[in-house]
Amino acid sequence: SSLLPLLYTIQPSLLPRLNTLISFCNKHYKIHLSSVAMYNLAMTTLVSLSENSIALQLELISHSLLRRCITENDNVEQQQQQYSCPFSPMIWGLLYSVAHILLSTPAWMSNIYAQDITELATVQLQKRTTVSIISGADVKDNHVSVPLNYHEIYYKEEMNNVEISKLLSSKGKEVLHHLTSSSISSTEQCEMLLLGLSSLAVTAASLSLENDHCKNKELTPIFAFLDSLLQELPELGIRSLPVLKVTLQHFITKKLATQVQKLLEFMCVSVARDASCAHEIWTMISTMIDPASSSASIRVQCMVLRLYPLLCNTNKRLYGRIIVSLGHYVSHPNLELKVVTASTICELAERDLIRDVSDVIGWVQSFLADEENMIVYYAILSLHHLVYLNELDYVIVLKVLNQKLVKFGEDVTGILGLDDIVIEALAQFLGNGETDDEDDSSESDEDEHLVEKNIPPHTQMSITALCRLALSQPFVSILNGDQSPETTELSILNAIYKSLSRYSIESFDIDEDLICQEKYDDDNLYYQLKQIIDGGNRCDELFYRNNKSNTFKSVITELSSKLEQIEQRSPVSARWIQQKQKKR
Repeated sequence: SSLLPLLYTIQPSLLPRLNTLISFCNKHYKIHLSSVAMYNLAMTTLVSLSENSIALQLELISHSLLRRCITENDNVEQQQQQYSCPFSPMIWGLLYSVAHILLSTPAWMSNIYAQDITELATVQLQKRTTVSIISGADVKDNHVSVPLNYHEIYYKEEMNNVEISKLLSSKGKEVLHHLTSSSISSTEQCEMLLLGLSSLAVTAASLSLENDHCKNKELTPIFAFLDSLLQELPELGIRSLPVLKVTLQHFITKKLATQVQKLLEFMCVSVARDASCAHEIWTMISTMIDPASSSASIRVQCMVLRLYPLLCNTNKRLYGRIIVSLGHYVSHPNLELKVVTASTICELAERDLIRDVSDVIGWVQSFLADEENMIVYYAILSLHHLVYLNELDYVIVLKVLNQKLVKFGEDVTGILGLDDIVIEALAQFLGNGETDDEDDSSESDEDEHLVEKNIPPHTQMSITALCRLALSQPFVSILNGDQSPETTELSILNAIYKSLSRYSIESFDIDEDLICQEKYDDDNLYYQLKQIIDGGNRCDELFYRNNKSNTFKSVITELSSKLEQIEQRSPVSARWIQQKQKKR
């Protein structure tokens, strides 16, 4: 029984005789396949090109499993509940995956032996993972031994999720290096794919247990392994889909929302690289948000809508369908769905996935007049990304915001009257003001000195608005250390500093007359920048605690460097600064 699967790969010309032998053995003998034989037979079943061979091999696997799991004298249901077959969880995961892959094809979807294998594997996975897999939840990584050969994991009776994760993390890199360094056979490709799918099947079965507390940690290396594999061999995605769909349904049934989202994201990012897979995934998620579907809850629809940017980024052929689908939600009566739609459009703009601005600009403008601040926030950010990517003109968008939202100018009282998240979005948008737009109708006689220096008035206005925002209450008190900031206030200040750092030295229009003064006016731009930079240095630790990164410190350093260059640009101002420092 151990030699039969190997003979299929050694000598294809023996197929007719082997098929006859297997057929005879199935009828007259009780063959008990070992784990090694079961592994080899499952692999050859998947890669075999002969339908007759596949049918006979499925029959052999099914008969062997049934004879091991069920005795002739006992009740079938009782035996399924009490008796476990002596195979490792990974062997059951392998059989589970192979059977589902075959059942997804028209030629085998009605095969009774494949159905039997699936049912037995499902039952046994639940039993085996209850005893063996859950014990791995408390195993420390440094105490886990990794098999020298990844085939060994299939034959290990006592297995836990940590060992599977450890194997895929350590051996996965070696295996995938082999993929990129040389061409491999179809059998080796299937081995790699089934290693990942078997691990997923075993881990998914254990995640249904209430006391498993390592759910996300255990799935991550499996998805990373499969992602690397599909990146090199995207055509294998179509074979992985049946197992992924069944796993998704399992997570949905067990109400594992986080795992559902993680698996859907993996499918949209990794599996959808193949065009045929992308089509199937789109059909699947479209069914999930179909109003006629029983699973089309508000939460599910929101989750699916947020997958659109990932799916479009992986396969841009789906852009048209995504835009049509989003159009149904732009004016949706449910506020949560409308917010998610606005955020999805914003992310599409951020990823530069919008082919034609006219597809979404009408929706974005309607969002600006919405009563919900989150929708207005995403609308402004969408405009920000489109301007940043040169898809829209800054001056034109500025005029639209003046009309629909708030009047921009030296007085920032109107901006401060808006909600905090809207102010944050506007602060990000105002960082796009350094443009070369000659046709600026906002120019006037008093702007002549700016024209001479080739500084557009909207650039100066944007810088002035950002500085005055930073030095208005409550932000100036935060920068002076007089007030403890809220998280939203820190986010606004962070956006202001990042936007200011995007402007060049020339755009600030600071000359030696503004620098060389005994006493600075509050309207002095040089003095304002000095205050902002000094306050930023004082609040650097606050920003680090809020953002958990050093990005703000780098922004402060960049702003300080620009101001220093402005001071040193003129010999007069350089001497003035030097003298002031000596007096101190």
